[in-house]
Amino acid sequence: MADDIIDSRGRFWSAEITVPKGHFAPEESVTGRMRLKANGRTELDLDATIELTASKDAVHRIMAYEGVEGAICGFLIDANKHVRLTGLSSNGGSLGGMGPIRERLIAEQCLVSREPFKPGVEPRFRWLDLPLDGYEPWLGRGNINVTKGKRRIKADYALHPKIIRWPSPTMPIELRRDLRGDGGRALTALAWHESAFLRLGFPNGNLRVEEAIEHSQRVEDLLVLMADHDKRLDYGLLRRTRGGKPVELYFSRAGRENAANLEWHKAWVLFEACRGEFGEIVRSWLSNYETYGAGFHLYLGNRRGQAMYPEHRFASLMWGLEALHRALVPAESNDKQGAKVARILNEISRKKDREWAARFLPEVSEPSLANRLADLFSRIDLGIGKNEITEFAQRCAARRNDVSHFGGQREPGGYEAFLEDIVSLNRAVDLLYHAMILKIVGIPEPLVRHRFIGGPKSYVARKILAHCGLEMMPDATDA
Repeated sequence: MADDIIDSRGRFWSAEITVPKGHFAPEESVTGRMRLKANGRTELDLDATIELTASKDAVHRIMAYEGVEGAICGFLIDANKHVRLTGLSSNGGSLGGMGPIRERLIAEQCLVSREPFKPGVEPRFRWLDLPLDGYEPWLGRGNINVTKGKRRIKADYALHPKIIRWPSPTMPIELRRDLRGDGGRALTALAWHESAFLRLGFPNGNLRVEEAIEHSQRVEDLLVLMADHDKRLDYGLLRRTRGGKPVELYFSRAGRENAANLEWHKAWVLFEACRGEFGEIVRSWLSNYETYGAGFHLYLGNRRGQAMYPEHRFASLMWGLEALHRALVPAESNDKQGAKVARILNEISRKKDREWAARFLPEVSEPSLANRLADLFSRIDLGIGKNEITEFAQRCAARRNDVSHFGGQREPGGYEAFLEDIVSLNRAVDLLYHAMILKIVGIPEPLVRHRFIGGPKSYVARKILAHCGLEMMPDATDA
């Protein structure tokens, strides 16, 4: 089909089998058709069953429609490339009457290479290249200069430096730019395109496919936050050495609505504004991703292009902010409270009742949601009064309780006003939440504040906050 990345016939076999020297496939291989879909999922239709040493027999696989242990290697005849498929699951098949049993499989990860993969060895890599197609406006204005005369048109491409490096013993990072396009003589049409990719280095050369996928998705999340645009990165490349032949990396991922083209003036933080710190920002983001867990994930989940009801989105933002505050400010131990809980438990004679009570009596001091929100929102210096922040936080906490405990407004009627209030809060909370994450990851605070003060979208941001009672002081605005 037209939307397939690869559609090719080939021969396929268990990744444990050694291919004889001078052959492109072992004797045990089976023929079939492989289709790599646009969403990164691979569909494999085999003309017979395949022997997988770590898996159950083929008939069981066909009937069970479940995960399949092992990996499959293959050679694509039409594409003239080698593949390695992992994350396998059965997709049925045919038990076939008088003919052979045919088997269908799905793979969640696919490596494509011009060179064969070593048998029985999980591939490891040293470099991960992430193409930044579509992010050129965020990286900087175009570098192709065209001069048109009466008899000649001249185009110059000059970029200095072509490679920007942020060295590190643990993860060196590079940004590489180049020019792609036509060449030759007597052309009737000419197309040039400036390209760029971000290269992450792993000095121990031990990067696994699952880790590469994880890093790809997390870097994409960071760029979504910085560019404030839901642009999906193209699939990346893996290399064993700096100049080694690339291995294409594909993996299954959920669809995302096509967003409009990225525009530089709509970005939250442009690359050139934080160019010197960018390498450390990427490393900080990757190292802190697990630390802040749901505090990052729940905000990013609201940026995936999936439709959500306003109440659901608001509750998700509140959950995320609460998780973010827990990661930033661990609960304080409270000896007096712990002793009080112990005394209460000792007064309960029945064991079952005592165990039940122990599950609900807190031994540490937990701030209220309103206090957590006020603390978080106060960490961005926007010239908003302390009382206004406190009132806004209390309003958010009250609405969260309405949604979580009552499913909406507490009293019947007035749903339109309730929904309008939730939508207004969503807009304001989204801005403040976004700003908090950028600050945590290491974006200099003046660049974070630029969205509210002096930036091309600052008027809109201030208007959203003001609608929720968060008026910025006159000396803090760009009026």
